[in-house]
Amino acid sequence: MQQNIMLYTTKHLAIRRLAMEDADALYELSQSKWCDKFPNECYDDPSEVKADIESIQAHYQMGHFPHRYGIVLKSENKLIGTVSLKLNSKREIKISMMLMDAYRGKGYAVETLDSMVEYAKKKYSKDRIFAYSRVDSEWAAKLLEKVGFTAQEEFDDDFFGQRIRFRAYVK
Repeated sequence: MQQNIMLYTTKHLAIRRLAMEDADALYELSQSKWCDKFPNECYDDPSEVKADIESIQAHYQMGHFPHRYGIVLKSENKLIGTVSLKLNSKREIKISMMLMDAYRGKGYAVETLDSMVEYAKKKYSKDRIFAYSRVDSEWAAKLLEKVGFTAQEEFDDDFFGQRIRFRAYVK
């Protein structure tokens, strides 16, 4: 199986499939101060990363969701985050992403979300893409609105044993 298949590039970024050589960078990403908000993309031990990459690669091979891709900063040829496409309970595509702390606030999140929304709409023939954010995350709300998402309803959900209030967005 080809592991480093490029999906597309933008002005500053390359979005591609994750590969085993991304394990160290994914572990570093999982140690972010934001990781407690996203425990499904965090690792307690570096060995967990390789097992997760194997699972991610199997999803690529089978064409099944979820899909998690690497965000590479072209100027440094460095993996700086991940962007994921998942199906919600209504089988609509939802997008999420994480960036390393050092690369936040530089426009890469906007560039990633803008480009991945367009990619997903075209690839999966969808008119709308969804995103969910925790209601208490002002940063996520501002980012999603900047990219053109519109706030929808709020809902409560169990998230790794915690009852969390989320807001749905659509673009």
